[in-house]
Amino acid sequence: MDALKDMAKKQRDMESGKSPNTPENQESLRKSLGDAARELGESGGQIPGGMGKADKAMRDAEKALQRGSQGGAQASQEAAAGQMDDAAQSLSDQMSQQTSDTQAGDGQDSGDNSKDPFGRGSTHGGKNVPTERQMQRSRTILDELRKRAAERDRPRPELDYLRRLLQEY
Repeated sequence: MDALKDMAKKQRDMESGKSPNTPENQESLRKSLGDAARELGESGGQIPGGMGKADKAMRDAEKALQRGSQGGAQASQEAAAGQMDDAAQSLSDQMSQQTSDTQAGDGQDSGDNSKDPFGRGSTHGGKNVPTERQMQRSRTILDELRKRAAERDRPRPELDYLRRLLQEY
């Protein structure tokens, strides 16, 4: 799970230009993802679908980089990073489920494991915890709103609207 998070970070670093964004680096990162999937499969774990989708997005990014299309590569890299985040979350959920199954293995029928004893969804104690990708996207949107609100040549109604959006932040 931590390896997936590290790979997602490396993918974002390549996308943002913090590390070299070359076809070779993209291929190397994709191969690392494949190795992680293989190890997970060999250990008997269920491979999250997001890993396959991330692999495809990474292949697309690699092809775009080979063509010299940075914009096309960035979109695919962002998709790959998001899929790796989703896969890491899925693995985390699997591990939590296995732990709760082990703890609840006292002979009782656990029924639908996605529900608590009162029939409510049991996601992180009832809290909707955003993924790293969702938090990054929120920061990006917030930064863009702040940037636009600072541009004084925008129409007055638009500036008022932007200020209302930013009031709580």
